[in-house]
Amino acid sequence: MAEDRAHLVFLHHSCGSNWLADRSSEKPNGGGLRSTLEANGFAVHDANYTDDVPGIEGHPDEGRHPIGDHTNVNDWTHWFTYHLDGVRAWQCEDGHVNEIIMFKTCFPGSNITAAGEAPGDPKDREKTLANYKAVYNELAGIFAKEPQTLFVPVTAPPLNPTGKGYVRENAARARAFNNWLAGDWLQGCRSSSGLNNVAVFDFFDVLTNPDDHPDEPNGLQADFRKDENSHPTDAGNRIATEKFIPFVKAALAAFKAK
Repeated sequence: MAEDRAHLVFLHHSCGSNWLADRSSEKPNGGGLRSTLEANGFAVHDANYTDDVPGIEGHPDEGRHPIGDHTNVNDWTHWFTYHLDGVRAWQCEDGHVNEIIMFKTCFPGSNITAAGEAPGDPKDREKTLANYKAVYNELAGIFAKEPQTLFVPVTAPPLNPTGKGYVRENAARARAFNNWLAGDWLQGCRSSSGLNNVAVFDFFDVLTNPDDHPDEPNGLQADFRKDENSHPTDAGNRIATEKFIPFVKAALAAFKAK
């Protein structure tokens, strides 16, 4: 593997697996992200499900074992507090480290059931807007101390309006959270740290009906769903791949220029 390749690791669940994979009989929803990134000069690694990424010796497990199976929003502060060095080194050889860490919660995370009360609790598993913001406000402080790493939060994909769990009000809160993440939160990260080491990719927005859709606002677009499944189809994943490549190249260039 070429020495000048940027090493990237993706922490994800099932939608992330589909997005990474080339389309095949085993992965019919493949979006080809891994092969496309590799063709553009990135070395790609990932962790999910049973992957047990090393943590700090003696760190509190808090029921997250193996850590790869825990990608809910409230899990991210645990990952980056106790497993950051392990994530940086994950699947790397010959002294390389993962310069880019991207991470994503799966579609159940878009079912934000209440507004909650500010400032929220980053350890609370209740899916409220306030708790989600509390997680990312804590992450902002962690990321500000890690100028050698580019962190790429990827917003959770939407729910299929014809499947289980879709509620208009909850989906609207998901849109509001993602707008905040890619807007005020991201700007705050950069202005407070003086770094360009955080970039948000709005996967949700790529796949989702607009907020003013008459029938299925903020739900998975009809062109990107099959039956009642909330996993995006290959069409949705491939469009996300097309948008992600220029996004991550620009984010990496800005990160290196700072």
